[in-house]
Parts: sequence; structure tokens; C-alpha cells
Amino acid sequence: MTKRFMQTIMVGETIQGIISKIVIQGINEIIYWINRNFWGQGNATSALREFLTFENLRLIYGRVAFGNLGSQKVLE
Repeated sequence: MTKRFMQTIMVGETIQGIISKIVIQGINEIIYWINRNFWGQGNATSALREFLTFENLRLIYGRVAFGNLGSQKVLE
């Protein structure tokens, strides 16, 4: 069974993406998507920080495609 908890990433009145915690077979993972027009502005990092303040379940994992340096920086 897969469980999800999803939030919209907004800056001002603009929707920039989504962030979610999913649970697959008991493993908690963070996933997110940012519209390409908003890449490199630090909003994914800010959204993740805020998301983790109210999603306090730990351990929680994040995976990044090899070579996706932007997302690697977000998770760091």
C-alpha cells in the first residue's frame, strides 16, 4: 500500500510545484517537482525545510537521479 501526504509549493500567489511524503512498503520518502521556469531560485530547498517542520516522521529518505546536481543540493 502506498500512502501520500502532498503539499503545493507556492511563492506568493504562484504555484511552483509540489512536495510530498510517500510511504511504500513501510519506507518513508520525500518527492518533489518544481516547474522548470523556477529552477535555481532556492524554492525547493525552502519548501523541503518547511515541509520537514511539520512532517516529523523519521527516518525519511530522498533519492536523486545521478547527475541531477540541483536536486542533490536540495537534499543536502
